[in-house]
Amino acid sequence: MELQAAQQISPRGTRSRSFRRDVSYRAVARYAGQVERFLREFGPERVHIVPSEDLRDDTSRTYGQVLRFLGVNDRFRPGS
Repeated sequence: MELQAAQQISPRGTRSRSFRRDVSYRAVARYAGQVERFLREFGPERVHIVPSEDLRDDTSRTYGQVLRFLGVNDRFRPGS
């Protein structure tokens, strides 16, 4: 249903920015609740959150951080 709302067309024939912004705010609020539940359930020492910007901007460093968090050799590369 929210996807349909986000895809509504304004009278000028363009997607309405206010609809997109509203859907985005709600998505962030839902995400925050999910993170809080994971932290409560598993504890912060067992949850590693990677911002997509970190993965995009410095993939190699971020990948290494994830491997270290998992207790895997950070030099591991798939297929090697």
